[in-house]
Amino acid sequence: MNVVLHSSLRSLWEKFRGTLFTLLVVVTIVVIVRTFLFGVYYIPSGSMLNTLQLGDRIFVSRLHPTLFPLKRGDVVVFRDKNHWIPDDDTSSRSGLLDLILGFIEGREPHKLLIKRVIGLPGDRVTCCSEAGRIVVNGRELDETPYLYDATPPASSIVFDVVIPEGRLWVMGDNRNNSADSRLHIGLPGGGFVPIADVVGRALLVFWPFGHWKILHNYHDSTFKGVSRVS
Repeated sequence: MNVVLHSSLRSLWEKFRGTLFTLLVVVTIVVIVRTFLFGVYYIPSGSMLNTLQLGDRIFVSRLHPTLFPLKRGDVVVFRDKNHWIPDDDTSSRSGLLDLILGFIEGREPHKLLIKRVIGLPGDRVTCCSEAGRIVVNGRELDETPYLYDATPPASSIVFDVVIPEGRLWVMGDNRNNSADSRLHIGLPGGGFVPIADVVGRALLVFWPFGHWKILHNYHDSTFKGVSRVS
């Protein structure tokens, strides 16, 4: 009897050890991928409508800007170190899928924001032209492909900025409902986002399945012809 019990316990231990090892391998892979390669993030607001819907899950490349430079038009996730989001602003998520994806997403020490890059270091970005458009380095932008409301002007806030080295100028696609660079001119940071605070470039929406799509940067259309600053 003792021999049978001992054999059963040993068999259970072998199964448990195998399962535990598998879980450790999976967790290690997830941590490595999440830290260095890719991330999964949740969209808690409508500031990027219609490009991103409330509740969308996005796939983000952490290789940008670490290995690959950012381009005008890229949709980026960045850390909110300048406190653009009110401290009491929280989003509620529940359900098994949220728990699983929440584990994959991990925890960031700072809240995160997602916006579109309009200007790179050295760029002069102004609003608005006589046609009501954003102007980058003297070139008017036709932002019709991604703006939630493309009715001119492209911004209700007038501005004229030159982007410092190592910084970005970002704006939401839902211009009338986006607390972006425009609203923080004159505050600490001047509305500019440090490239060092960028977590990565958003590549696609993968959930819900009905929202699946690749996130374009319109670098070859809207931003085509914008000259580089020498």
